[in-house]
Amino acid sequence: MDLFEEAAEKAAASIPGAAVNIPAPNYGPAENPELESCGTCKFRDQSGKCNAYAFDTVLSNVCDSWQPQGNI
Repeated sequence: MDLFEEAAEKAAASIPGAAVNIPAPNYGPAENPELESCGTCKFRDQSGKCNAYAFDTVLSNVCDSWQPQGNI
């Protein structure tokens, strides 16, 4: 991936003005969204943003950093 593609990929999932912009590891569609997904992750806030990687989530997606809610 060249620098232009990498920058475009980060920009597409970023919250404008985020202090750190690191892509979520292996972020994509969840195999079982009812059990492990952004919608059930402790890092997702009420507005749908991921507090671990500073981007707007898709409820049915998941990444390798998923943690169950209530496990803070």
